[in-house]
Amino acid sequence: MKEEKLPFKVKAIYLATALLACLMHFYRLGSIPYGLHIDEAGMAYDAFCLANYSVDRYLNHFPVYLINYGGGQSALYAYLTAALIRISGDVNPWIIRLPGALIGMLGYFSGVAVIRKCMGEKWGLLSSFLLTSFPYFIMQSRFGLDCNLLLGISTFGIWMLLKAEEKKKMIFFILAGIVWGFCYYTYALGYLGNTLFLGAVLLYWLYHKRITWKNAFSFGIPILLMVWPLVLMLVINSLGMDELVIGPFTIPHLPQYRGEELSFSNVWGQFCAAWEAILTQDGLSYNALDSFYTMYRISIPFAIIGAIRMTIDIIKDMIHRRYARYHIFCFLLYAWLLVGIITGSGPNINRLNGIFLALLICVLYGMRYSFRAFKDWMERRPVKKDSLKEALLSVKYLDRKIVAIILVVYLCCFASFFHYYFFVYPQDVYPQDFFADTCKDIIDFIEVGTGEPKVVYMDASYIYYLLSAEVNPYEAGLTETNPETYWKYVFHLPEEIDENAIYIIRETNTDYKSRLQEMSFDVYRSGMYECYY
Repeated sequence: MKEEKLPFKVKAIYLATALLACLMHFYRLGSIPYGLHIDEAGMAYDAFCLANYSVDRYLNHFPVYLINYGGGQSALYAYLTAALIRISGDVNPWIIRLPGALIGMLGYFSGVAVIRKCMGEKWGLLSSFLLTSFPYFIMQSRFGLDCNLLLGISTFGIWMLLKAEEKKKMIFFILAGIVWGFCYYTYALGYLGNTLFLGAVLLYWLYHKRITWKNAFSFGIPILLMVWPLVLMLVINSLGMDELVIGPFTIPHLPQYRGEELSFSNVWGQFCAAWEAILTQDGLSYNALDSFYTMYRISIPFAIIGAIRMTIDIIKDMIHRRYARYHIFCFLLYAWLLVGIITGSGPNINRLNGIFLALLICVLYGMRYSFRAFKDWMERRPVKKDSLKEALLSVKYLDRKIVAIILVVYLCCFASFFHYYFFVYPQDVYPQDFFADTCKDIIDFIEVGTGEPKVVYMDASYIYYLLSAEVNPYEAGLTETNPETYWKYVFHLPEEIDENAIYIIRETNTDYKSRLQEMSFDVYRSGMYECYY
């Protein structure tokens, strides 16, 4: 069946929102948020090592999973960054964050396509703006946490899966399986969340004869072929076995394996905490902001109404054995809520980032249900003939009026968020928890400007020095996950100040600065650091 051509006005709206999405993803990408998250810096140094030496920082050759600081980190982001480092020959915040922004744009286009397919053109148009303006869809794409790739790639995977179900061709199922295979390399909690979701979708489609077993195997086999190294990694770490080398790849043993963090205690408390986190904020300013939440306050009632209504509708449809395409988003919602319920260390936004496409669908579903309920209620009310109220109650006019009001509110929220995030946020949250700056300029100054072999105390993790100095991992020779020293650098500040040492401290560390300023140190400033020498 040939698709209808979109009117010029509709194409213009899609183009405008796509350009706005590009602006939101790439504008000041290297400087907002300011500094690098400590896991982002760890990933970046591993990516540098992989790009130049084919090993991670612990000399594991092409690891399928990164050790990071001991607890592990998914590897796909590091490999994408390594490819960009290899191409550009440079390591900087822009390069480090570019994979996240690009995958975020992939998620944007895929999300719009999914909603157009499942809810129609009008809702696709609205979603093109909401995906551009909702704070979380922007913020999660702008810094290099490994887990943040999951949302974009899984959204693209859902679009591929819907395309395969529509076309009924084996090649589409194989391609969808490959995309989901890559998705398993974005985040460890996705092992459970993705599997629950995909299993429910396949069983649902098989039950309603939307696909055949041949289609299901064509989809599942590529996933199995791609994820077996991760299965081995889970076995090795669950049983406490040594690392395994298979050809050029390493399946590492993690010193601080976190598989035991999953727990079914306090189910109701975790369920409520998961909803609170995804609808509001989790206390981490790089995930959501107090003033805007993940999708603005106005979205909360729509999300709740949509989730409840969608759940009721799917139960009714299942009782009557009716098929509806939107049901898969209910599976996605509850698969990731289950992940939040059993996360022993507590749900937060980045741990549940795979839920946000389903949450957006809930917002849209809640809007649609609320609009219809409001119209029905208004039309049932008695009105006098030829009255103004009767004229206003024409369905077309009422639809436009409601949509206009909602759009104006969202535009105001978006304008406020845009101004705050790009022009106030960097100073307002500074210094931000878990973030620090690289310090190449200061390191160069110490080595060239002072030229003295003094001990250097640094007020930051070792990873920021290794990344800034682009240290050869074979020279670094890391044997522990969090070393306190490397060469003449010590990665903490001593209680007693040594006048013969050099100090790199954060400019916000006012107490220690005042002690150094009372002594005869000179000062060199760069970025968020001050160097006392």
